Amino acid sequence: MDRRSWSLLILLCVLGGAYAFGFSDWFARKAIHVSISYRPPSPGMVAETIPMVFGLDEDYALTQIKVSELPGGDTNAPGTPTWSITGKSSGEVVRGFYYGEDIKGLAPVAGLPAPHPLKPGATYRLDVAAGKTRGTAFFSARAPDAPQ
Repeated sequence: MDRRSWSLLILLCVLGGAYAFGFSDWFARKAIHVSISYRPPSPGMVAETIPMVFGLDEDYALTQIKVSELPGGDTNAPGTPTWSITGKSSGEVVRGFYYGEDIKGLAPVAGLPAPHPLKPGATYRLDVAAGKTRGTAFFSARAPDAPQ
């Protein structure tokens, strides 16, 4: 092969690599997809908000869970933590969890020993991590007598 053929081959490889990197998800960081569902309270249970379950798209060994109340519903604000647990290594493998649930392998962050009760109508952000894989979801707490 002559010099021109090598140059065209290298150019083709560079353009192919740039296309694969820019227009495909081959090199994209995977994200955790979170779904939120509200569960009816148990008979005799007295709570300000309806219990909620956070579902994950796959089984994950979580390393961090953090729920923050967002002031005025501003999704760009840092928020005030209401529940935060973390672990030095990964916790048990889960596909979902309740707000405030103890997850084996994860412990409360200093300063937040127990989850704070959620406020009906307030906006919250959930951040979850499993190593370098992360996910975020926004939700509002509902009062037990609020319309669905």
